[in-house]
Amino acid sequence: MAQVGAGPVYGAPSVSIVQDKRFFVGMLGKATYAITDGEGNPIGAVAQVDPDESKHVRTFGDDGGGAGLSQHFELVDAGGTPYFHVARALRLQSAAKPRFDVTLPNGAPLGHVESEKLVGRITMGLYAHNARIGQLKLAGLRNNVLNFTDAGGRQVIECQRKPPMFSREDAYIITRPFPTREPMGTLILAAIIAVDNAFFSQTQASLF
Repeated sequence: MAQVGAGPVYGAPSVSIVQDKRFFVGMLGKATYAITDGEGNPIGAVAQVDPDESKHVRTFGDDGGGAGLSQHFELVDAGGTPYFHVARALRLQSAAKPRFDVTLPNGAPLGHVESEKLVGRITMGLYAHNARIGQLKLAGLRNNVLNFTDAGGRQVIECQRKPPMFSREDAYIITRPFPTREPMGTLILAAIIAVDNAFFSQTQASLF
């Protein structure tokens, strides 16, 4: 298990998270992302992993309406060692307000990311230890600016989304003016996975 908060995924001043279209096969495909630093060096990846009973128990927000259906992602370092797991219960009735639970590879909970608005700009709350510690709110004409703020409303990082032009991949460019403390650093990375798969993905994630 990789140490959350450590390594270039967390410490590089500039990080790009880009959907890897080589693995994109339509709505039945799995979301896969390459993570690189500002020089283009690979420093990690995000992969959608197959659900099973051991993983579904990580969907703490499941109200039972998903009939046991869930979706799972892992963020790993350059060597393939996982940092954390992101799980989402798939429920048609909660499509407008999806929730993504974040856990360590051993199943220990870290927090969750949850959509908070039914209308207006996409807004997601970042929660840890039953407290709302931050917010992600999209801005810009094409929802291409991701504003991450802490509980006091102060900007934590800068992040831009580059919507797809001639392909169906999204790219998220993170700029860190200063190191981000835990668990905020992990929840920011999880929130990028969450917002892309809840609102912009063309894979099976976008069906719920």
